[in-house]
Amino acid sequence: MNFIKVLLVILLIGISNLNAQNFSDPWPKGKIKTIKLSIYENHFESGKQPISTVEAKFDIDRQITELINNDLKNVYYQKQDWIRSPSDSTIISSLYYQNGKVFHKSICYLDEKGQQKYEINYNLEDDLEEKYIYFYNELGQQSKILKYNEQGNLYGESSFDYDENQNRIRDKHTHFSNSIFNNERIYIFDSQNNLIEKRYYGALETLERKENYVYDIDNLLTEKVTEFTGGDSPEYYSYQYISFDAVGNYTKRLVFNNKEKTGTPKRTEIWEIAYY
Repeated sequence: MNFIKVLLVILLIGISNLNAQNFSDPWPKGKIKTIKLSIYENHFESGKQPISTVEAKFDIDRQITELINNDLKNVYYQKQDWIRSPSDSTIISSLYYQNGKVFHKSICYLDEKGQQKYEINYNLEDDLEEKYIYFYNELGQQSKILKYNEQGNLYGESSFDYDENQNRIRDKHTHFSNSIFNNERIYIFDSQNNLIEKRYYGALETLERKENYVYDIDNLLTEKVTEFTGGDSPEYYSYQYISFDAVGNYTKRLVFNNKEKTGTPKRTEIWEIAYY
């Protein structure tokens, strides 16, 4: 199932470090101990058995220790190792596995502030190498990324804009090939600094995806609705955040996949998360 492969990449890359205000999903800030995902056809009903399950267990250093999946041949995940170099700068080495084989390696070099200076990506399957160089503004926020191919030619550039509250409000990604094309992400915040809307624009400046967020009186996210508008027929995903722990990490959420804004979903996911 390609869905499981994509899911596990999302699930395991940087899972403890994402900030809810700047990204499309409020990943928990605490260290995750276990994640269990159950996938159902149509709507979840009491007593109904899932068509697929995934359970991942992590140690205190965020390394995966056990992965349980009913279709193991499709497991695709990241292992992250922290290595101290002789010059005392930190190197993060990330290895991507599929079917027990390493097919991608990513090495990030950090500066004295712990920020990424540059990253080298190796595609071991196709024997390709790419290099990313990172830039920051005076507040330490990432402002630009330059992307170079194996021949040392610049093939892409990403830039990031922020508002007076230090919220990231715009990403612009430029790709250089036979022709130059851009895509953008726009972030909109409310008076409480909560992300309430996110818009994705494609190469022709067309709106391809829109996300809306709903919060409760304590500013905890209770619902997110994603609308994919770029294809021939729109598709909707609704995320409902059911429970939280004492520090605001969500412990359970439901995800519904619909062809229409309302009606019986094609698929339902139940996420359950425990923390150290």
